[in-house]
Amino acid sequence: MSSFKSVLLGFGKIGAGYSDDKCMEKYYPYATHAQVLTDHSAFDWIGVVEPSQEKLNSAKMWGVKNVASTLSELERREEVQIAVLATPPEARIAALDFFPNLIGVIVEKPLGNTFKESAEFVAACGRRDIAIGVNLFRRYSQAYQDLARHLTSQIGVPQLAFLTYGNGLKNNGVHMIDLVHMLLGPTKIEQSLFNKASFFESPMKNDTNLPFALHLESAVTVLAAPLKFSNYREVGLDIWGSSGRLQLLNEGLISIFTPNGPNRAMTGQSELVNDKMEINLTDLGTAMYNMYDNLANFLNNGEALCCDGGTALRAEKVIEKLLLD
Repeated sequence: MSSFKSVLLGFGKIGAGYSDDKCMEKYYPYATHAQVLTDHSAFDWIGVVEPSQEKLNSAKMWGVKNVASTLSELERREEVQIAVLATPPEARIAALDFFPNLIGVIVEKPLGNTFKESAEFVAACGRRDIAIGVNLFRRYSQAYQDLARHLTSQIGVPQLAFLTYGNGLKNNGVHMIDLVHMLLGPTKIEQSLFNKASFFESPMKNDTNLPFALHLESAVTVLAAPLKFSNYREVGLDIWGSSGRLQLLNEGLISIFTPNGPNRAMTGQSELVNDKMEINLTDLGTAMYNMYDNLANFLNNGEALCCDGGTALRAEKVIEKLLLD
């Protein structure tokens, strides 16, 4: 396997900062790009760009000597094949021009501050034949891929679903909209609900948290509501099928399957047997490593990308429509 010359643009929380969270490391051995770039043999980490001098100094502690506060100051730019874009969305299209031999990017969500910007970024990569891997990380989990393939055999035909999110519709809700697409299929109609109930709590400017509904092409209805992460965090999905229920909780780390069975209080009826729940820990903690695997395998042998630009745009298009309601 080739070892791709790679740079990390942005050395914030997802770039490296979460590596210092001792609680997180119990469940997420790969919570940051820096952790993957250090361990993955298919990527040769040759540089970091970060405007904060304090964060830039910490990059040197990872063994990266080629560090710069701006792209124009970064050395060896002509060698770079992979750019990991952990920058704010508005900085990404311009970053492409600094790397003449780029063949792939790994990029955070959302791809742009608006759907138009996101589509322009995907188009810019397309014009140069740059492969895109988007960090909608549930797409790279083996457990979640198995759920997508075998959902109906586990819970029957989906009837309805509920989801929760927080910390911004663009910032975090996009994960859950994409997960709905992954497990339940494309959206047909999207509708914001009770806009006066929306609130701001997000690291992104011009973001919001609002309740909404999705009606899918499969005729399944998904109801969504935001939580204030200042109280507690949860990004979860709860799917009710014809023969069981699947809950993906603790931000996706835990899956809970509840089977149906004879109703204990009414003859001839069924119920969800809540005292027979099956609780499992998913492999979400290694999904980021799998994302790099996926991009390397695509570049080396043509393996399909799990989450390319088009996949991310479908989720961001739903958000654009919700914000226009």
